[in-house]
Amino acid sequence: MNKKIVLFFLVLLVAVSRAWIFGYPNVGGTTDSYDNNQLDGSRFYLSETANVSNITVYITNVQNPYVAQVALYSDNAGTPQNLIVNSTSVSPVNGWNVFQIPRTQLSPGYYWIVYNTNTPNANKNNLVYDASDYNQLAYSQVTVNFGSWPSTFPSPAFYQAQYSMYANYTVNTIPNVSYVLPTPGSYYQQNQTVNYSAVANDSDNYITTMNAQTTFPNGTSVNASMTPLQG
Repeated sequence: MNKKIVLFFLVLLVAVSRAWIFGYPNVGGTTDSYDNNQLDGSRFYLSETANVSNITVYITNVQNPYVAQVALYSDNAGTPQNLIVNSTSVSPVNGWNVFQIPRTQLSPGYYWIVYNTNTPNANKNNLVYDASDYNQLAYSQVTVNFGSWPSTFPSPAFYQAQYSMYANYTVNTIPNVSYVLPTPGSYYQQNQTVNYSAVANDSDNYITTMNAQTTFPNGTSVNASMTPLQG
């Protein structure tokens, strides 16, 4: 007598991790100066709750062996405020540079991406920027020793520009499953390995396709209701 099972329903929960950025991803046409041993940053808006794990900055006129770091500061009515998180040092190259930071969850709102470098030359390891319609660029009017990252941004001055820098973030969602294979109600041999797939989309219409397999009746990848049948 063969044992069979019937699959009444199959529910697949897919965690979608959507990658995005906030900031200014264009290469600015003007090269900055005096970015060494002071804080220089730009204000950007994050539209959703997100997990930030790295920051990308465009650097030019690189001078080795000197290094650079970045940080995130909170915003208070257009002014950089409190330190949230900072990176370790990176030996920059001419062009886009990625700085790793501890994974940090941010709520929607404005944030400042801030840069510092330890070169002794005011015309090396510089940021680039473009003009902006409001005071989106800030710099500290006092010396900030490289790597010290004060808890509160010191003595900011402002300029109508934005640096070429952005934060990379992800958003985790549980999307709606559009369809699932195999069809509910299909019959399978007990302990048979079954392949299935699903197409899902989240509220932003980001689409993902999942393919997997499980062994009934003890599969761990799906939630299913199964009844042994006599046959």
